[in-house]
Amino acid sequence: MEPMQCPECRRKAAIREIQTPYFSCSGCATKVTVSKRYILAAKLLSTAIAFGICYAAGLSGAIFLICWGPAIFPVYFIVLGLGFKTVPPYLERYSQDGSLGLDNG
Repeated sequence: MEPMQCPECRRKAAIREIQTPYFSCSGCATKVTVSKRYILAAKLLSTAIAFGICYAAGLSGAIFLICWGPAIFPVYFIVLGLGFKTVPPYLERYSQDGSLGLDNG
């Protein structure tokens, strides 16, 4: 399977179609989402980049921690925006946390 491809019908999804927490494939209407591994990698990278920015700015102690937390969020969205274009994510079927992914019907 290729990145940005529906796991059911193999139709390529456009970046503008992706929504959170899930979206319906326009080819087969299957609920799909960006892989959890991709989201985790983006969060970890964003945390590290925000840490580096605060460290490079010369912040320390409590001020470092106060600035580092809020800095993660804008960096996360920048990482996702650039990441979708440079390293496209794999898509997987959407299932709510705690469910077995079974359809009710």
